Amino acid sequence: MKLVFLIQRINSYKFYYSIIKEALARGMEVECWNYNGAEINKEYLVPGEGYQQNFAPFSHPKIKAYDSTEILNKLLLEDQSIDFVFILNRPEMNFDEALLNQATFKWVVLMGTGPDSFLNLSRKNKSPIASKRRGFLLVSTIHWKDKGKLFFERFLPHLTGLLEDKSIKTNCVGQPEFDTCSKIDPGQVRSKYKIPQDKSVFLYLPYFYYLHGEGTQWSRAYCGFWTNRQTLSDSGFAMNRFGNSFRNILRKGYHLYKIMRDPLARNWFLRGIHEGKVIEAIKKFCQMNNLFLVIKPRLKYLVSTPVQKAADLIVWDTEKDQNPSVLKELLSVSKVAASQYSHSVLTAAFMNVFHLNLVPPKEYFLNYGDPPSPEMNRYWLSEAKPSIFSFDRVCDSWSIENVIEKLPQTSLEEFTIDPGQRDEYVKKFIGYDDFNSCKRILDILENDFAKETFQP
Repeated sequence: MKLVFLIQRINSYKFYYSIIKEALARGMEVECWNYNGAEINKEYLVPGEGYQQNFAPFSHPKIKAYDSTEILNKLLLEDQSIDFVFILNRPEMNFDEALLNQATFKWVVLMGTGPDSFLNLSRKNKSPIASKRRGFLLVSTIHWKDKGKLFFERFLPHLTGLLEDKSIKTNCVGQPEFDTCSKIDPGQVRSKYKIPQDKSVFLYLPYFYYLHGEGTQWSRAYCGFWTNRQTLSDSGFAMNRFGNSFRNILRKGYHLYKIMRDPLARNWFLRGIHEGKVIEAIKKFCQMNNLFLVIKPRLKYLVSTPVQKAADLIVWDTEKDQNPSVLKELLSVSKVAASQYSHSVLTAAFMNVFHLNLVPPKEYFLNYGDPPSPEMNRYWLSEAKPSIFSFDRVCDSWSIENVIEKLPQTSLEEFTIDPGQRDEYVKKFIGYDDFNSCKRILDILENDFAKETFQP
């Protein structure tokens, strides 16, 4: 049985790693097909021809590289020995009807959770295409299947066949990315990152500073004005560094110009509410409760200077290591985590860490997305209970103002996970916590392969 994994970005291994390693353990033929083309502002995530993960004691699977959809199409059609191809989006997103009709393998779509996969379909205005051979759509729980179905019925009725049609079979398998958590040693994590043995961690994931077209300039007031940019000479992405330059001064002036022209941004700026105030409140909470403040930024986003200065430790996440990821390692020694509408909330719950979701003003969602789709976004990014961001004694959502005003006086006990509630959360949103999602996936494929191979 031959499996092919399409590796568009290095962090695709977050979803694939445990499946690949289990497939190697079962003696399956595995190939990783790495993208080797251009990726604006994410060059550091392009796997290219040489990138490899560590699958010890097994050798890395054979690698093929492609730099365009045309070449990928050619590779897929030429290799008649492929049985299953793993992909993170419905194939209609990336391939035309001609390839879907000619392919002799079966697609395995690992959609995970959250809005990206569904919203991408809506933005591409795609319609279901019946593939030649029935494939598999793998979701973590029935909750996501049902929520996706309702999403299509409510917003995109022409796509209602995407979750269950004659060309695809939906299975609930859990989250294979969490299988790698079984090998984490908190003691080794503390040594690796030089985290004091006598302190638990407050893990903060900074605001994902991003401007959405010509809509609200709130992000500039909350974060952008407080950043300094320096382009690194040895790479194509930008990372925050301290210090000022003439270019940074010009940027601040432009930020201020845009802020003052926008009522929401101007209001927040003049009231002095920004991410620096948030991290100040978090720092006070950490000092009151003997917590070590760790900041984990992703390289593709700028991080405001006040956030960097407040950190006891900054761990810049290159996203190149997924066995396990930096996020999972740091959560293994954390007591509380905080972020803004990040699906790290699922990882935190899996790792028994209370998560605090920081809620921006409702106007932020009016132009979130490309193109903006406020009703669709609010459908997925809801802080109403119960939801992935607000679940009693597992995670909670606070407005940014509440974090600034109330967090320093809040007891750490308020952020204690209840084991029973955590079990309910896992069952509803994650599926399993047995580290065996990769095995469930491969069992499904092996059974399907056996049925087709030994049919009379």
